[in-house]
Amino acid sequence: MLALLLPLITLPLNWHLMLPGASSINKPLNLTLLNFDSTVSEQNPGNLTPEKSMVPLWRIIGYGLCIIYFFIAIYRLMQLSKKLLSIRSSIRNSPKEKKDGYWFIQLDTSSPAFSFFNYIFLSKNLGSMSNEEMDRIASHEIIHAKQYHTADILFLEFLSVLFWFNPLINIFKAYLQEVHEYLADEKILKNKAMKQSYSNLLLKLTTAENSPILSSAFSAKQISRRLRMIEKPKSLPRQRILFFLLLPVAALLLMSFSYLETRSNSNTLSMDPQAEIAKSSNQLKVGKISWEGNKLFTDSRLTKELGIKTGDTYTEDHLLDRLYRDAEAVNTLYLDKGYLFLQMDYTEEPKDDGTMDLTITIYEGEPFRIGQIIIKGNGSVPEQDVMDAILLKPGDLFSKTRLIQSVQAIKQMNKFVPEEILPNPIPLKDQVSGEYSVVDMEFLLKEK
Repeated sequence: MLALLLPLITLPLNWHLMLPGASSINKPLNLTLLNFDSTVSEQNPGNLTPEKSMVPLWRIIGYGLCIIYFFIAIYRLMQLSKKLLSIRSSIRNSPKEKKDGYWFIQLDTSSPAFSFFNYIFLSKNLGSMSNEEMDRIASHEIIHAKQYHTADILFLEFLSVLFWFNPLINIFKAYLQEVHEYLADEKILKNKAMKQSYSNLLLKLTTAENSPILSSAFSAKQISRRLRMIEKPKSLPRQRILFFLLLPVAALLLMSFSYLETRSNSNTLSMDPQAEIAKSSNQLKVGKISWEGNKLFTDSRLTKELGIKTGDTYTEDHLLDRLYRDAEAVNTLYLDKGYLFLQMDYTEEPKDDGTMDLTITIYEGEPFRIGQIIIKGNGSVPEQDVMDAILLKPGDLFSKTRLIQSVQAIKQMNKFVPEEILPNPIPLKDQVSGEYSVVDMEFLLKEK
């Protein structure tokens, strides 16, 4: 349960900012900030779609892996259904007798006994057993039913359908079934005098035939460990305290895999109906503009670059244009300085006087330098000619403007299909510092 739940929990703290390297990978790379689109006209060089910068091969591989996953998952689900139907058929077609709320079903099998919820399956081939031994076998299976061991096994069976690729699921299921047997054995052994006779019964019931996988049953593979467990003394209370060591382990896992959710670019404060009407009709005015998290540029410089001032008519679409979409948007200011991991969030706070206060939070990260320049799709044009057209050079700070100019220069060579000139930035860790601070620039081309 911990393994399923821990990845779904998010921590409402900025603890991750204290970790080494958090400043450079504080936010994931958001390629929508780059606005790359080689189909752009000369008059609008900053409107580029990030989807075209993806390598189609990776999409094909991703889709292929998804198809394989779902086909195998469906196959595993069909196998599970087949096992359930098999047990259902045994219940319907075999002689049975109800006693004390449990159904006892006789089967023609060499497996001595197994249980499935309140159905106790006993083999007809146990004629050599005494009445006392038969009662003990039945009692063992009733304990499985009382403790709902079948529910445990079914739960893991459904998990094995979803996580069929994880071999630990099957290992965990085998260990859990073994613990079920230990628990049932413990309930049977009410006094020490029974240990010897019960151990003899286990040896007598040893069989190499496997019982249905959805049941709890006697198994030859577990006999030796169960015999050792019978003789093992119970854990002392102070020994059980060791299990509390799982708590710091769980906490470590939680901190390792739980990430803080970013704020969405939407109102965090509810507006009154009049403010909603004013916003929809473009009657709201810009109020106070505040900046948070910015270190590279001052508030006044960012406000100037934003191009929106107090008293202007406020529209959310215009704000997005000035933050991201325009060729000279705020994100260009940072991207031209190499800040490839830049993220910007904003919150709106409507006021009673018909104005909208804006708080814009900047997550800068660290500047990136160009690593390798990679040309793909070029067969006949000298590669050096293409390299000369690219204004970005290894070691330079990444620059959105120079990248767009490079795309335009390649288009002017008139050797490649303009719509197929796709720049693809590939962020990498620096080999010395181990931080994300290098970006390889891949240019995907298609000759005319």
